[in-house]
Amino acid sequence: MATISLYAEPINRMTGLFRQTQTVVFNFQEEFLAMQTKSIRISNDACDMQDVISSIQASTRIQEEKIATLTDFERECEDFIEDMERIDTAVADVITSRKDKFYEEYPYLKPEEEKKKLIEKLKDVLTKTADWCKAHWKELLATTLIVIGVIAAIVVIVGSKGLALAPVLTALLTAFGVAASTAATIATVTSIAIATIAVISLIGSAALNIIDTWKDMSENPTFQKWQTALNITSAVSNTIYSIGEILSLLCIKMGIVPKSGAGVGAGFMDDVVEGGTGSKFQDVFDLADNYNLSDDTFNNHILDRHGPNSAYGNKSHFNTDFDIREGIDSTLKGENFVVGPNTAGREGYIFEQTFTNPIGTSSKGKPLYTLKVVIDEAGNVITAFPKK
Repeated sequence: MATISLYAEPINRMTGLFRQTQTVVFNFQEEFLAMQTKSIRISNDACDMQDVISSIQASTRIQEEKIATLTDFERECEDFIEDMERIDTAVADVITSRKDKFYEEYPYLKPEEEKKKLIEKLKDVLTKTADWCKAHWKELLATTLIVIGVIAAIVVIVGSKGLALAPVLTALLTAFGVAASTAATIATVTSIAIATIAVISLIGSAALNIIDTWKDMSENPTFQKWQTALNITSAVSNTIYSIGEILSLLCIKMGIVPKSGAGVGAGFMDDVVEGGTGSKFQDVFDLADNYNLSDDTFNNHILDRHGPNSAYGNKSHFNTDFDIREGIDSTLKGENFVVGPNTAGREGYIFEQTFTNPIGTSSKGKPLYTLKVVIDEAGNVITAFPKK
């Protein structure tokens, strides 16, 4: 406790006492002036009034000087009290801070009285918090539900990378005669656009709904318009995305379109659609999921030609820190790949995956990020190497 707090009452009375003294002296001066005025009317025959008047004037000047002195003294006292209070408060803060640090380092030395004060403060905070929550439980519940809903919806959209609509849109577009590769591109862009709109409108709608929950915005027409627009946009876009995701899962299950995350190389999807064998997608992915990489192919072809220590100067080489087997496995079994038919009329399929960090270098020493894996019709890995 600051020293000024212990003696606050007598110190605060000081300026009041000075003002009372000033008032008494001022009243005394007024009486002298009144007496001086009355003395002028008295005949000089009765007494020498000039001496009396001079004496009264002298006394009046003395009282004026006393008033001025008291005023200056009062001002200085007030300045002194302000400085004293400021210094005293600063010292008290330093003492409290050091006391708290001391008790943090040596808690076993903390007096029981101090512990009780801390417990009482904690109880007071908890009580006030509980009372506030009790008074605003409806708003808290509404806010919690809104936040949970937003998080759940965003997790679903982000988890699907915004591509949940791509399969079903691709199937629809190709059914209407659009080239498969073009359909895949349009479907991907459209799906990402709808996903983006869904996320942005969802966040904006949630923010405005939370504000409206805690504060009555019914008299703000601009707010109401934005809230309604975002609520409708969010509801429509998220509904479309959810329904599209369900339909896309059905399309993938039926083998009509590739699984989410898989890209389709030029010509591959056209051949499948034109041939009328939509289940071909699933056959190819089954081959990849059950691929076979023999030691002979890995050691005598992949490592020999494209390994970090390969003697082939005209080939691309893997980096020493890149796990080739793991890279092949993630490319064939993962979801972030592009698949297409083998080139030059050869049987088999090409799977490509682009990595964030370089996986190898070209024959000219430039960093390469994409892994190309070729498998035959039986699922055997033919080759794998880093490419542009």
